[in-house]
Amino acid sequence: MDAFIFDNGTPYQTVTSAADGSFTSAIYLQWDAPYPSSGASVSPVELVIDVFDSRNRLVATSEQSTLPVNGVTLEIPGEDVNLPGTAPASYQIAIYNPSGAPVPGAFKYLLVGSGDGTGPGG
Repeated sequence: MDAFIFDNGTPYQTVTSAADGSFTSAIYLQWDAPYPSSGASVSPVELVIDVFDSRNRLVATSEQSTLPVNGVTLEIPGEDVNLPGTAPASYQIAIYNPSGAPVPGAFKYLLVGSGDGTGPGG
């Protein structure tokens, strides 16, 4: 398992959930790997996000993003994970390559929220 080192010099990055009781937060991770080629169903690169709470307990692990195409479910270069709870909280995330597969040249994560439309931004 090879964890990425963030600009703070550690394998952990702090993210803060903006959840407010009416919506939840999630993290989407994307990287610069090609989509599976014709006949293949798995992206050649895999990354995982682990989410830890303020007591350093593992509270969530990401799942591979998929895309249904012509009756086949493709694993695409992306992961997503829902942050637990509906109250604002800070979490530590670690992003790593669990399989020893090729490492992407770049990746980004997006912290997003979803809910019933009554939260910030309506």
